[in-house]
Amino acid sequence: MYCFLAIQTMGSPTQKEDIQRLKESVFIHGQPSLKALRGGLNILNQTDLRDKAADISHPWLRVYGRLDGLVPVKAAQQIGQLSPSSEESVFRKASHAPFLSHPTDFCHELKVFLQHGEQMNDR
Repeated sequence: MYCFLAIQTMGSPTQKEDIQRLKESVFIHGQPSLKALRGGLNILNQTDLRDKAADISHPWLRVYGRLDGLVPVKAAQQIGQLSPSSEESVFRKASHAPFLSHPTDFCHELKVFLQHGEQMNDR
């Protein structure tokens, strides 16, 4: 289980703190079953939804960590090309879970995105 959490935070300068936050969130109702974790990993391993990104017509925010070992920034750029309705935010010093390692910055980015959407709807 520790390896799974470490992968989520790999590359983050605050990896130890990020792992602790993940543990607190993931284990709030006890330890997840290995069967459920394996099932989730199998879905991630066998599913590629990048081509579906073009089908999303509503504005959406894609959030990435530049230090992410699971979703490289190149993949983020590809998805951006596939989905012109999306906006991209890359956290320079974050890994796979910027909402954990940089919660204040993440909330700020989300707020700016939502406010921009409200302004577009007011037109």
